[in-house]
Amino acid sequence: MDRNQNLPKILQLDNLNKLRQKFPKKKIILISGCFDILHIGHIGFIEAAKKQADILVIGILSDKFVKKRKGQSRPIFTEMERLKLIVSLEIVDYAFIMDTNDVDTVLQELSPNFYGIGGDRDKNNFAEKRWLNKYNVKVKFLPRFGEESTTTILKRVLR
Repeated sequence: MDRNQNLPKILQLDNLNKLRQKFPKKKIILISGCFDILHIGHIGFIEAAKKQADILVIGILSDKFVKKRKGQSRPIFTEMERLKLIVSLEIVDYAFIMDTNDVDTVLQELSPNFYGIGGDRDKNNFAEKRWLNKYNVKVKFLPRFGEESTTTILKRVLR
């Protein structure tokens, strides 16, 4: 039984090309992130991305990648929990679990028109840049919404 049978908004990495085939004339924006403890900054980022295209697809970073980037105590929620949380938002069209090693495959299969990057990232130097150039995907730099982050929330909780 497919674990996502009742969650049609959840995509598998190897089926991303079906989304582009299903909507050949629609503008697709892809964003990615941990989305560990969902907060107002995440919501602002997601809303800003959705305004850029017809279809919003979110790559939820894998547990393995999050641990590597943020430390062994993260993520707080598993990748499947974070994925289910994100697809429960009405504004989100589709989501899938992604590892940083998957960027080439994701862009090749999904063929998004745009890739949204948060305002806290370096506009001249970001890991996805070479892949975006390779597949001619336009970058949309999206504003940062407040100073809230999962890290600051965790520090506040632990005080």
